[in-house]
Amino acid sequence: MIDGIRIRAATLADLPAITAIYGHAVLNGTASYEYDAPSLDEMSRRYDAIIAGSFPYLVAYSADKVLGYAYASHFRTRPAYRFMVEDSIYIAPDAQGLGIGTLLLAELLARCE
Repeated sequence: MIDGIRIRAATLADLPAITAIYGHAVLNGTASYEYDAPSLDEMSRRYDAIIAGSFPYLVAYSADKVLGYAYASHFRTRPAYRFMVEDSIYIAPDAQGLGIGTLLLAELLARCE
């Protein structure tokens, strides 16, 4: 834990913050491969699909503010890839550079094992 930052499973209540974090990444970054920031409804559908697949979906938070999130999902759907996952990690702009991504990745890997 870094200065009161904690990691827990994401909930539906976190989706507005997650949507805002991802939206900023889409509009200001190059890693998402999307041109338009998805709506809360779309992010809710994506969240539901990841949870339905029994994959971990985590948030980093401090003082009840979501600072970043991470999840694992299918890498590819072909049978040979069935034991592989792809990770995604996004950090709020004002929380970048604090080591939150490292915390999220470590916990995500532990929950994927």
